[in-house]
Amino acid sequence: MRILLIVDSFLPEPKATGPMFASLATELTRRGHTATILTVAEQTAPYTVEQTDYATVIRVRAPRLKGVNLVLRGLRELRLSTLVWNNARSVISPLHADLIAFYSPTIFWGPLVRRLKKLWRARTVLILRDIFPQWALDAGEIRRGPHYTVLSRYADLQYSVADIIGIQSPGNRAFFEQQRPQFLPRTSVLYNWVSASSANDKPTELRKQLGIAATTPIFLYGGNLGPAQDPALLAALANRLGDRAHILVVGEGLAFRELESSATQLRNLSAWHSVAQERFLAIAAQCDIGLILLNRNLKTHNVPGKLLTYLQARIPVLASLNRGNDLAELIETHHAGVACWADEPDRFLEHAEKLLDPAFRRSLSVESLARVFSVEAAADFLVAAAKA
Repeated sequence: MRILLIVDSFLPEPKATGPMFASLATELTRRGHTATILTVAEQTAPYTVEQTDYATVIRVRAPRLKGVNLVLRGLRELRLSTLVWNNARSVISPLHADLIAFYSPTIFWGPLVRRLKKLWRARTVLILRDIFPQWALDAGEIRRGPHYTVLSRYADLQYSVADIIGIQSPGNRAFFEQQRPQFLPRTSVLYNWVSASSANDKPTELRKQLGIAATTPIFLYGGNLGPAQDPALLAALANRLGDRAHILVVGEGLAFRELESSATQLRNLSAWHSVAQERFLAIAAQCDIGLILLNRNLKTHNVPGKLLTYLQARIPVLASLNRGNDLAELIETHHAGVACWADEPDRFLEHAEKLLDPAFRRSLSVESLARVFSVEAAADFLVAAAKA
């Protein structure tokens, strides 16, 4: 079977989607399928084609999408489908894939997928991770009005061109039940996935870089810091724990500069810019606790990509989640860490205190949860979708 995977960020970009899709393509190829990854990149040529052991990777020229202001990013993403088709139709059109799997965010792949679905008579799967623009509305990043209406129409277009919508949590069905019931029959749970490989060795250079003792626990936060997160908790955590622990943030986003300023005033808080995923995994393997911080006002369920790195690095999780998020139950059922609701900041800090105890950390294990988020399960999902 020929499978086209569409994603807006791929290796070597420091995003979780890169390793996710590389591992998925590897698993599909291992099963005898032909995988092609279509992505965008800042480059001179209209498109480039790279042959790897696991897939053909087609990179199409596009302006920078990440790390720019929201208005500019929105305008650029709005043109994404047209840009990709115009720059690379000569190499995309002959692929004749049997299955198209496209990843959201972004919400703007709909026009391209609609075109390819008709051209090839292919089955289509939307891998829906963030329910946008709903989460942005909940977080106060946008308001109802013309912009919200336009974004909602593009979101609905991606739902309409998908034969199956792979939601990342059972709780996300509530959104479709209440606001998009016409698409509810197409939804099915597809968890994020991670390969079985992990960074098992834990060298000590990280603690030397941070200037801390070998026994000082490190709390790691990796990824974007913006309206969907709760960056204020990081400074609160640093103030609460003092010299008993170190908080390391490796990321980017609208709130990252503000956090960098806080880091100059707090000896136990360090803020580093994003690094390649391989390097981030090596960093995570030297840490003790992985942090997940979601805005209390979010109403949709979210499983952040950073969780996958924590699972690979085999470190327990401390999560502050929007109330009702299914991830809390997953973490606690599988004894992979501790979780609380984002409107319980005191409880979050109490959990952090407990995790200072090495014996308590040793009582936790991410092995069981890692099996839930397996690349084999994701590949099974896509193969079944193609035959449905």
